[in-house]
Amino acid sequence: MQEQFTTIIGHIARSHREVANIVGAKGQTTKAMSQLVHHIPSHNPDFGKIDAETVLLYSSDMTRNVVAYVNALAELEEALAESLEVTIKGLNSSMDDE
Repeated sequence: MQEQFTTIIGHIARSHREVANIVGAKGQTTKAMSQLVHHIPSHNPDFGKIDAETVLLYSSDMTRNVVAYVNALAELEEALAESLEVTIKGLNSSMDDE
């Protein structure tokens, strides 16, 4: 039984590592984009042929990406906690049986 739990924990760890890599890549993209948005002047921005409405649209999209990234981090944390809780309960149960 212990060997099965060890195998399951290994699979869960690999799965969470992959999710963390995906979230990390999304975070790097979001950070780079937010740095670009940060450099947009607050008053009277002039972007040549790009109108203010387009800039506002892209800034709004960037804000949504940041929120989505933070939500993804929260979901990852919750998934890690839930799977760890189930695994620990299973380990405690198997130890009680022995």
